[in-house]
Amino acid sequence: MEKESHTTRAKTGVPEHIEIKKLTIPQFLSQASKKFPTRQALQFMGRNISFAELEKLVHCFASALVAIGVKKGDRVALLMPNIPQTVIAFYAVWEMGGIPVPNNPLYTDKELEHQLNDSGSTTIVALDLFFPRLQALRSKTSLKNIVVAHINDYLPFPLKQVFPFVKKGMYLKYQRRPDCYQFLDLVKMGSPDFASTSLEWDGVASIFYTGGTTGKSKGVVMSHAGISSMALVLQARCPKN
Repeated sequence: MEKESHTTRAKTGVPEHIEIKKLTIPQFLSQASKKFPTRQALQFMGRNISFAELEKLVHCFASALVAIGVKKGDRVALLMPNIPQTVIAFYAVWEMGGIPVPNNPLYTDKELEHQLNDSGSTTIVALDLFFPRLQALRSKTSLKNIVVAHINDYLPFPLKQVFPFVKKGMYLKYQRRPDCYQFLDLVKMGSPDFASTSLEWDGVASIFYTGGTTGKSKGVVMSHAGISSMALVLQARCPKN
C-alpha cells in the first residue's frame, strides 16, 4: 500500500507524529470536564449529559462500588447495550481501580458462564432484562454482586415515567434480593467527591473477549497505555472542523 504523503497529511490536518501522553482514560474525562464542563458528552433519546455531569455520575458510581465491596483489581463485568450506564460504569470501574469486562448481550447462558468464570468477575452491571439469567448463573460463577440498570434510568421527562408502561417487553421490575442493587440507587448513595485511584500506565485496564468463532472466546487483556494511545491516535485522525 502506498504510504500517505506529507501533502495529504497537511491537507487532512493529521500530524505526522503523535505525542503519546501518559494519561489514562479517566484522566481524559477529568480534563474534558474542566475544559468543557457544559459541553455535551452523551446524548440518549433526548437526554443530554454534559462532561461535568458525566464526571460527577462516574465519581458517585465509583464510590458506591467501593461501598458494596468492590476492590482494586476486581473484575467487573458489563452486560448492557449502548446506554449511558455503560459509559458511566466503564469509567467508574477504572476510577476505583477495577477492571471492566464487557460482555455481549446476545451471548447464550453457556457463553456468559464461560466468560464470567474465565475473567473471574465478581460483580456485574447488567440491563434488567438479563437479571433472571444472571440469578441462575450465580451458583455457577464467582458473581457476588449484581447491579441492575433500566433503559429508562436516564430518559428525559415524561419518557422516563411512561416507558415501563408502553415498552413492557423492554423493562423488567424485579424484587430486591441480597447483593442485588439498582444502578440509580448506587449513584444516589455515592459521593461526587470520590478520589480517583492511582492507575499504573502499564497495568491491566480491561479484558475484551474475542468472538469465539473457532472455539471458546478468549479474553484479550488491554493495558491503560494501549487504550490511551489508541484514543490519542483516533483524536489525531479525526481533527476538529
